[in-house]
Amino acid sequence: MNLRTTIDRACGIALASALVSAAAAGPWTITPLDGGLASEARDINDRGDIVGNVVTEEMELRAAMWNRFGGWLLPALGVQSQAYRVNNSGQTVGFAIIEEPRSWNGYAARAVFWDAGKATLIPTLGGLENFAYGINDHGVVAGHSYAPFGSRAFTWSRQGGLVDKRN
Repeated sequence: MNLRTTIDRACGIALASALVSAAAAGPWTITPLDGGLASEARDINDRGDIVGNVVTEEMELRAAMWNRFGGWLLPALGVQSQAYRVNNSGQTVGFAIIEEPRSWNGYAARAVFWDAGKATLIPTLGGLENFAYGINDHGVVAGHSYAPFGSRAFTWSRQGGLVDKRN
């Protein structure tokens, strides 16, 4: 079994699990994205919106969303992106790899909030990188940020901004 077959099978299992969870939202079929070589489902909300990633023909990893009407790539902020969670309003979080000249390799991972077709970079706690792993139905994002004093948990929202959880 080659790597491509392994990835396709693993992604198929993840997607099948997501579809079983979406049964309450009604039956529908996920359509492949044009040019997508592989895909991965990471989360599903109560409406049946699924978020995850697609490997494009250019071998870029891109955040994507599917619903009963089709699928699309989420707006890109960097060279690669991944979507981790979606709330019941369709707001999505994950991260993007962006150019960062202060980094050892010229790139850094940054937490991203997607909403209504727009992508927003979430600020760090002073370090070069942060990651968003969860979002609730009030739009509050949870993640961790590297900072000069270590890795710290944070929350972020449009209303409350970035909050260091000091742990």
